Amino acid sequence: MLHTNDIHSHLENWPKVRHFIQSQQNQARRQGHQTFVFDIGDAIDRQHALTEATLGQANVKLMNEIGYTAATVGNNEMLGLDHEALNHLYDEANYPILVSNILDASTHQRPEWADDYKIVTTKAGQKLRYLV
Repeated sequence: MLHTNDIHSHLENWPKVRHFIQSQQNQARRQGHQTFVFDIGDAIDRQHALTEATLGQANVKLMNEIGYTAATVGNNEMLGLDHEALNHLYDEANYPILVSNILDASTHQRPEWADDYKIVTTKAGQKLRYLV
């Protein structure tokens, strides 16, 4: 398992992050292993001009390049974006967004863009349930 956390839109570091994760994935693949990649929050922070201009959509596209297994949100995604922007932040994500402790104040339901858990089956046939 590989993870990123608290990237805070420091996209100047993204080429190094991407290279490291992809090299670890390639090494594991050559050895016959499977990898899972998670982001555990605060990937998006509106301190970077590209993030600000795209309301985080550019960050999601960069994360798609790596092939994340799943991600969750941190306080920066929740507090830094308005409700409408947050509801569409992950429209283009190729990975699920997992949250089990966030409910819409008006509906008392989990946001439509979020799941509370996912189950993945490994190459060996084992089932893994991951949740946040």
